[in-house]
Amino acid sequence: MLGKGERSGNAPLEAVLLHLLGMGYFPKKPPDFTALNELVTLYTEMGEPIPPKYPLYGRDAHRTRAGIHADGLNKFWWMYAPFNVPQLLGRPLEVSLTKESGLAGLIFLIRQHMGMDVSKDDPRLQQVFSWLMSEFDHGRQTSVEWEELVSVVSQAFEPLELPLQSPLPNPTA
Repeated sequence: MLGKGERSGNAPLEAVLLHLLGMGYFPKKPPDFTALNELVTLYTEMGEPIPPKYPLYGRDAHRTRAGIHADGLNKFWWMYAPFNVPQLLGRPLEVSLTKESGLAGLIFLIRQHMGMDVSKDDPRLQQVFSWLMSEFDHGRQTSVEWEELVSVVSQAFEPLELPLQSPLPNPTA
């Protein structure tokens, strides 16, 4: 499971199960793919973490940095995700902010973590976007994640209280 096996070339069992599910092999009760999140945690605790780009369960498997993809997730998430990732896998669809993420990336993160919709011309959003672009204009090379952004957003969106932990997004909301 999750790329761990005796020899190279073994098909990951979770991928085989997902393909079988897509082919209709589990019409009554599909396998519980969310249970594998505990295995991801166990492997990490054992010092053998799953690679970030590992399909389905890697940290970055369902992450985008591109504004056009973030905009797509905001408008038609089902066009950009091959299936309902949060529901089936118990893992979030995510956006890491770069200079190419645009306002759509911010809107996605605010909706995901705060549960509110804001328009692209919202002055609070523009304030946060200005901070973000300033970071990159001053030479930042790494993406901005929600954990860093939360303090900037909380200042712009005062007096809202923001959750420190992010819930899994509900893409159908």
